Amino acid sequence: MDENVDFNLMQLDLVSKDVKTVAINCLQWGDTGKGKIVDLFSDWADIVARGTGGDNAGHTVWYGNNKYVSHLIPCGDPSKTNLMGNGMVINPKSLTDEIGMAKVHSINHQNLMLALNAALILPFHIVQDNLSEISAGENKIGTTGRGIAWAYADRINRSGLFVNDLLNKDSLARKIKKNYETKKFFFNSHDSQLVRALLDSMRLENSLYWDEKNLFNLDAIIEKYYFYGQELKDLICDTDKFIRQSVGHKKIAIEGAQGLGLSNKYGTYPYVTSSDCSPYGSAEGIGLNYSQVDLSLGIIKAYVTRVGNGPFPTELGGEFSENWCNNSSIDREKELSILKGETKFDQGNIPSKDFMFGMKLRSIGDEYGATTGRPRRVGWLDLPLLRYAMNFGIKDLVVTKLDVLNDCDYIRVCNAYQYSGPQYNYGNKTLIPGTIFRETVMDYDVIKNCKPIYVDLPGWKSDIGDCKKISDLPENLINYLDFISKETGASIKILSTGFRKENIIFA
Repeated sequence: MDENVDFNLMQLDLVSKDVKTVAINCLQWGDTGKGKIVDLFSDWADIVARGTGGDNAGHTVWYGNNKYVSHLIPCGDPSKTNLMGNGMVINPKSLTDEIGMAKVHSINHQNLMLALNAALILPFHIVQDNLSEISAGENKIGTTGRGIAWAYADRINRSGLFVNDLLNKDSLARKIKKNYETKKFFFNSHDSQLVRALLDSMRLENSLYWDEKNLFNLDAIIEKYYFYGQELKDLICDTDKFIRQSVGHKKIAIEGAQGLGLSNKYGTYPYVTSSDCSPYGSAEGIGLNYSQVDLSLGIIKAYVTRVGNGPFPTELGGEFSENWCNNSSIDREKELSILKGETKFDQGNIPSKDFMFGMKLRSIGDEYGATTGRPRRVGWLDLPLLRYAMNFGIKDLVVTKLDVLNDCDYIRVCNAYQYSGPQYNYGNKTLIPGTIFRETVMDYDVIKNCKPIYVDLPGWKSDIGDCKKISDLPENLINYLDFISKETGASIKILSTGFRKENIIFA
């Protein structure tokens, strides 16, 4: 965090003296710059708390000139209370590694709290995740391979382990062995050498957990996980009780993970994450009811990105882009080489101008996964998606990465969809080709057949990094923001005009 930057949120009327709990959630498919906004609010908050997901998320924060990516630890001021809630799934190796890496960056968390009833990710879950994706072939979801879904599934199936189990060795051993019994058939149905190859990774302790005869060395898992419990024991506590005692008395910032479009309840199922990362789920995951949130801020980028597979109506380059971004051989370096003209596409594999423009935006916006390094699929701003997201109690918006569009001659905004699929019954409505939607229908068979209807707005064609207030902004940018507000009923409260913390404008 930049020590010379001091935003007094109270003076800016963004949070009144009656506001004690603020929720900060992405209203798209994640990667909207939540880390920067949470970091901003951590100057105000006493507690920064995260309640969903695991090390499949990544939040990027700049501390001075150093870029730091957190995956599990909330990205609040290290001097404040940073809390990982009951709704998360915790890989203890990832967490201990992250704490160590933070110290390397001279980030010393003074009061880190870990929910004793957060679900535990086991080596079995990580292997299950990767075997399932391999087996799915073209139908894969595009997970991060970190075992998130399988850990949540065990919790629902009443066979999961919790963080507190790390503290009790006999109980830990019994529960790990019992958990493995539920999975033996699954693992035995796959090639043992494939299992071995998956276990031979840094994430899985470089084959420490491999057993030639039984596939998994359960004793090694028990010993290592108990070791992690001893490393983390000072953090493990009843965070639900702590939050109940704090709400209304201390200032709490709820850090959302991923985005509403990826919620397993409200997103583009089945192409979603495995937790409810909506504003509702984020509050519940730290032990609160959403009604206890005093101010709810929704974050959107000035455009839209998505990682992995799934419907994306405004994607620049369409299906070609989706396949390209999900190709494991594509990374930042290869794309930069293409944009510089040093690398060419294969003959017969020539992309559209839209795709190339999307790649350019991706490079300018550094749209490569903080967790996976994968290129993010890029598309124009989607107002039907935003209108849908605003049904979840959010009217106040934060718009980020406006600077990425600085050089655009024109900027497209999707203001509606046109349905182009077969006749389809959706509740008491029958959809036919040509049906117009102003709000996203979160049904995969509908959204995958929706075509965007665009409005073109003139670009502002200027650098906005030095703008400090709304009146400093170019007229075309102000018109762009007014269009968003008028068409959605949203009130835009904060603008981000660059990656640094000082690149903030309060509307």
